[in-house]
Amino acid sequence: MSPYRAVTGQEPLLPLDFIQATWLTTPPSRLLTHDELIVQRALELLSRQEELDKLSSDVYASRVAAAKRWADLNAQRIRDFNFKRGSLVLMENTRARKTLPDKAKARYFGPLVVLFRNRGGAYHLCELNGAALNYPVSARRVMPYLARAAVPLPPGFLAGLAQERVDELEASEDGGVE
Repeated sequence: MSPYRAVTGQEPLLPLDFIQATWLTTPPSRLLTHDELIVQRALELLSRQEELDKLSSDVYASRVAAAKRWADLNAQRIRDFNFKRGSLVLMENTRARKTLPDKAKARYFGPLVVLFRNRGGAYHLCELNGAALNYPVSARRVMPYLARAAVPLPPGFLAGLAQERVDELEASEDGGVE
């Protein structure tokens, strides 16, 4: 057991705390009494919660900064197509991507028709004959199908689904299947 864990009750993120190493107290010039030892340990533990709060906020701030830095570096590659209802799209075949030697496998399925996009950003798609997929598809897997026009959906196209279910699916936060 490390001295850091003995004092804080958690394993350290780094082997040492470079800013303020509370568990590296100066050695006493004499043997301490039991009461003096308890006082010394209590003083070390007093700063525990504020150190943990500061550490947590520092980690969160570094995560936000790293995400922003990544988004800035990859701004040219990040695309949000925001397909509308009736748009023709292709869905990436992620199994083909994971098995590299299979060059002959289809990389995309489709064309498929966009039914709607939920709040989580995933798309609900259907085949050209109107058969809806049973799962939402992650926006990362959906690519535009370069067609001359969108397919207009006839009124009552989603008649097979209850309107309450369609509203529930549109409001879901599900990110879709990767």
